[in-house]
Formats: sequence, structure tokens, C-alpha cells
Amino acid sequence: MTHNGSHNSSLVLGLDIGHTQICATLAEIDSRNQINIHSVGTSVTAGMQRGKVADMEQLVKSIRRAVSRAERESHGAALQTIVNVTGQCISAQSCEGVYKSMEASGQISSDDKLKVLKKARLLVQKPQAKILHFLPIHYRVDENVYTRDPVGVFGKLLEVQALAVLCEENHLTEIIQAVQGAGLEVGGIGLNVLATAEVLLTKEERQSGAVLVDFGGGNLQMAYFKEGVLQNCRIVPVGAEQITRDIAYCLKVDLPEAERLKVVFGSASAVGIAESERVEVMAGAEEPREIFRRYLCLIIEARVDELLKKMQQEISEFKIPDTEPPVLVLTGGGVLLKGMSERIRATFPYPCREGLPDNVQPLIETQAYAPSLGLLLYATRHNIIRYQPRTSTHEIEKFMLKARTLIKDMF
Repeated sequence: MTHNGSHNSSLVLGLDIGHTQICATLAEIDSRNQINIHSVGTSVTAGMQRGKVADMEQLVKSIRRAVSRAERESHGAALQTIVNVTGQCISAQSCEGVYKSMEASGQISSDDKLKVLKKARLLVQKPQAKILHFLPIHYRVDENVYTRDPVGVFGKLLEVQALAVLCEENHLTEIIQAVQGAGLEVGGIGLNVLATAEVLLTKEERQSGAVLVDFGGGNLQMAYFKEGVLQNCRIVPVGAEQITRDIAYCLKVDLPEAERLKVVFGSASAVGIAESERVEVMAGAEEPREIFRRYLCLIIEARVDELLKKMQQEISEFKIPDTEPPVLVLTGGGVLLKGMSERIRATFPYPCREGLPDNVQPLIETQAYAPSLGLLLYATRHNIIRYQPRTSTHEIEKFMLKARTLIKDMF
């Protein structure tokens, strides 16, 4: 990404509404559709519960806090916002379409391609859900020629295998309302793991095969990429926060104390923890007490065992050939738990890494910013957002919208 220093550009916002944190990345798109990051703003997520909107007013305020912090640093406002969705409201369906070409030339045309995609799309059925992404995986011509783009290939019978990513309609509507309620214009909506992959996976990994595992606070997300395309994805509505809740329940402490114990003394495995080692526990107004650290780690280990088993079950559904092992790329706050990455590496027979690729490290400080930046990269690569010269009229309209929103909040 480069920036030519010209004012002939557009400001856009990547908005990651996570389970525990909202991250807003404000960037500039120039006339060549290249982006330059201006600033990043974050805030604690409020108003979300188990991946769904529980309190619209609190969520809107959280979004505003993150966005205003980003705007203060860059001294500008975004013209468009690309926002992510994730959680148990997301599902994926594989589908196939078949169409017989009638072209006199004997070659598959672009119209044939559109028609076979339409036929496949019509097979996607889920009540109260909307298609978020419709991704062709590959085409086949006359049952023997596989291709990523069939246009121009000689043949008559055209088939397509595709993946439809769906989102519950109510959740989608509420996310749009929340973003608009914060005074922002929604330019596009994207799947969280697709956005994260734009940053954390290299082009070579997406091509040869990679499984992205995002171990977040509220969800465990897994996505399989091959030949440059998302082949499948799974989302388990249990994440690192459940480990904190287990600790709170077993030790009879509040959630902040349970989180402290997990971060400071916790481990994904109790192996190697001395039997005699003790840690101090604070339980509200009660006097501090001591527990064996091994007991704390056994609580964590039990939940981690369950999560790893679930991860194995879901990734097995990807039907990955044994002869083509993918690289496992780990991200999310849950991976930061001591011993977690080692447990995952021991569970799967795949090469594994975590962290940012070398080509991305100069752009962002931490993986936590990957989804919001990835939303912008995905949107520009697929021409969802483009360069738009800023006009004074548009800026005035945005200022008036924000002013009306602020006045409404005051009353």
C-alpha cells in the first residue's frame, strides 16, 4: 500500500465489532485504489451478548467511541464504512449449478457463466437468512475440464461448485442499524474470517492450502482456503470467555478476578505445574485465600480439551486430503493463553504458525487490528469500495448527521 500525499482521495473505515473490543481503522483510498492507514481507534464492546445485539444503545455508543478516537487522530471523517459480522448467526452451504451452453461458437460465454451461477444460487435455502458472500470454488466444462474461469473454454455442459455464506437477517439488520445509528454510512458487510485472512494469510498460503483458526472471546472460527478461495468455514459459539466463566464458577469469584487468574497464572495444560504451588485469590469483600495453581490449570485444561475436540470435528468436515496438508494459522486472544498454541500444535498434524506475515508487520502493530484492516483490503480488491473525491456538500451532510446524532444523545 502506498500513499502519494495528494488530497485527491477518499477516507474509508474498516469497523470490526468484536466480542470484547471494537476496532475502527481509518484509511485513505487514492485515485489508483491504493490505501494508506491513517489511524486506529478502539473501545470496549458493550451491548453484545453471545454474538448478538442485546442493547442497541450501548452498542451504538461503543461504536462511536472507537470511531471518534480514530477520527481525532486523522482529523477526518469516513465517507463509507465496511463492517464485519461473525458468530452463530453465520452459516455456510455448498451448492452446485449446471447449465447447457447454446453458444454457436462452441465456447463458454460470460452469459453462460452468469446463468450457471444463478442456478447454483437458487439452490441456497435457509429461512430468515441472507447471502453474505457467494463464492465460486471451481467450474467444470463437459465433466472433465476444471477451471477457475470457464469463459472461452470449448464445451457445452458447464457446472459450478460454490460456497454460500449466510447471515441471519435479523442480526444483519441490527448491525446495519447500529452502524447507521453511530452516524456512519454502510458501504459493505463482510465475513470476519474473510477479512482476517486478507491480512494474516499470504497469497501462497491461500493458494496451497491454509486453515485460519480465530480463537476469540465469544467464538471459535475456522476457515479453509485452497486455490486462493474460501472452501468452507465453521463457527463454534464458544470461546476464551467460557474458560473465564468456568474459573469464576468453580472458584466462586467474579469475572474480572477469574480473567486475572487465567491471564496471570493460567495454562492450557496442567502438566508440569508443581503440586505445591499456590496462588492468591481475591473474592470480593472476603479475605484473600490461596488455592493450588494446579487446580486452576485443571479447570482450564478441561475446557481446552473440549474446545480442541470440537475444533477437530469441525476441521474434519473440510475434507482436507491427507496428501495436501495445509498450514494452520492461529489468531485471536484465546491463543495468547499460556500453552494454548502448543496444545493446538500437538493436536493437528499440520505445520502451524501464529503472528503477522512479514509483509504486513510494518502496517499494523498487532493481530487485533487485522479484521478491520482486512475489511478494507477485501473491499478494495473486490471493488466494493472505490476512490471517491470528497466534496464539500458530502462533508457538510456528514457533519449535520453527526450533529443531529449528538444532540439526540443529549436528550
